[in-house]
Formats: sequence, C-alpha cells, structure tokens
Amino acid sequence: MPKQQIDWKICVGLPTQCYRNLNNGLMSIRQKIGSSWLVVGHTDNLIIQNPIFHVSETSRQRVIRTRKKNVHAWGCGILVGRNLKSLPQLKEISYDPYLLPFFSWRDIDRRIDRADYLIIIDNRAYCPIDLSQSQLTLF
Repeated sequence: MPKQQIDWKICVGLPTQCYRNLNNGLMSIRQKIGSSWLVVGHTDNLIIQNPIFHVSETSRQRVIRTRKKNVHAWGCGILVGRNLKSLPQLKEISYDPYLLPFFSWRDIDRRIDRADYLIIIDNRAYCPIDLSQSQLTLF
C-alpha cells in the first residue's frame, strides 16, 4: 500500500497524533479537522514537539483479550517537521500492549508520559534522553 503524501506546509504547527500503522508499517499522522481526528498521511520520519503519550486502558485490555490490535496508543503534540539538521542524544522508546500499560524507554521498561520531542527516524521512535533538552536545529 503506498503511503499517503503529507502536505508538510499545511500540517506543520498543528496538534498531531502519531501512531504505528499496522497495515503499512509506517507512522500514521492524525490531525484535528473540525471536531474529528483524521489521518492526513503516513511517514517514516517526523518530529513532534512536547508530545504526551496516551494509552487507552480499556482498548488495551480488549487487545489483550481478543489478540487483535487496534489504535489505542499514540503520542500527541505539535508537528514540527520531518528533518533534523542536528540531533540531541536520543534513546529509543517503545510500546507493547502485552508487556506494559504505558510507553517506556526501550530495554529498561521505565515509563515515559511526555517528552520535549518525539522523533521518528526510519520508522523507529526516539526521545531526547534529557527531557529538559530542547536544542534541536531544524532544516
């Protein structure tokens, strides 16, 4: 399935939800249009500022019970763009509904609820290690 092209000029600066799309393997980007959150595209590289990580526990329990995944966890913040000129020190984050009820730093299972940035590089999710670090340089 080809990825839906994102109009970055229109989408940047708007509140954005980001989650892994299990059908195409990319990150889906949802933005609020009117009163609804609608998918505006798919990408494997993006930057969201001040993300808050959300997990619907009710939907997570349904995933565990039925073993069928659905969209129930995402990061939500302001879409900044998709390219970085320089990177802060990053650590990968992950979410697995079968293991933990929250997003965590990969390999240490320490909860992460928010960050200065959510950075998707080649379809992998990262956040700055120092949550107060916000010195990113954008292209």
